[in-house]
Amino acid sequence: MVVTGKHIVADAVKTANDELLERAILHAVRMQRLEANEARVIFRFLDREVLPDITARLASMMQRINGRGYASIRTRQVRDLVAALDKITAKGLGDARKFTITRLERIGLSEAEWQTKLLDELLSPVGIETTLPTVGFIREAINARPFQGKLLSEWFDDLSKSVQRDLERQLKIGLIEGESIPELTRRVQTATLDTARRNAATIARTATNHVTTQAREAVYRENEDVMKGVEWVSTLDARTTETCMALDTQVFPIDSGPRPPAHMNCRSTTVPVLKSWKELGIDLAEAPKGTRAAFGGEVPESMSYGSWLRKQSVSVQNEALGPTRARLFREGKVKIDRFVGNDRQPLTLEQIRRREGLSADDVKVNRTRKGGK
Repeated sequence: MVVTGKHIVADAVKTANDELLERAILHAVRMQRLEANEARVIFRFLDREVLPDITARLASMMQRINGRGYASIRTRQVRDLVAALDKITAKGLGDARKFTITRLERIGLSEAEWQTKLLDELLSPVGIETTLPTVGFIREAINARPFQGKLLSEWFDDLSKSVQRDLERQLKIGLIEGESIPELTRRVQTATLDTARRNAATIARTATNHVTTQAREAVYRENEDVMKGVEWVSTLDARTTETCMALDTQVFPIDSGPRPPAHMNCRSTTVPVLKSWKELGIDLAEAPKGTRAAFGGEVPESMSYGSWLRKQSVSVQNEALGPTRARLFREGKVKIDRFVGNDRQPLTLEQIRRREGLSADDVKVNRTRKGGK
């Protein structure tokens, strides 16, 4: 990144960072729709390319076995059936992995281009040129960096193994119960394949967040000479987890700190925090603060999740935290970032009580209400 000019005349309402945050939040809404779409895409792929082969092979082999009656089924026949289904499952989910990774790489490249274009739009008027990371750099960031402890490829490998184990377990249960072929097929369909769909959709949704985050990270590193850090931006609604609540608005170094996804199905995003014009050697005063879009209207740009939640109704607070935690939050006994530990994982009520020095009555759960967290 190169500074080629130092003067600009402007009467902008927002600072560059305000504009970045506003645009990033709007973009995050689109990314959430994209994540949902990727979940639907993997659903359709499994339904079209993988699951019919499993159920067809199961029905075919069971028809042959059925001629002798279940009582005569040998261990070897069950083993052969499981092995045949394992082979189909491994191939099908291997194809699903390749299909998904190819789509995600395209999404990552598109995200990097969008982020670079946004930075360029904001900075080029003052003579600062932005740099788009290379395709190889973005692909390496997507495929060689883990999320939730595993690489993208490992998530699909584990899904395949999980489906294989569950198929074998359900087959053995169905055979022992003497279920008919339609009954056994329904068992496999309900207990194994429907679960596989949901798990694959969760992986696809979370992986999309991971990929877009890593694409942004690649852009940040390529243009780090004009950046102060990276701000965590959580979705402001009642479905946000305690982990993301605590991380919201925190700014971390460009080369370290937590990044989304913080958990499976995470909806958080990040936004670069630019150096001030003065820090960049540009003669331009920063403009007034902007606003931040949120559920229920607009809130000041600097408002954190905790500040936003405090203004919401009791029902929204209860939905977000659970009745007991929400009461502790409303009473000012526990701040929003104290519901998670140093590892940023949610604490139990007893752990919160001990850490905050609360009494047993403080954390007593109202048993007449459901959904306490």
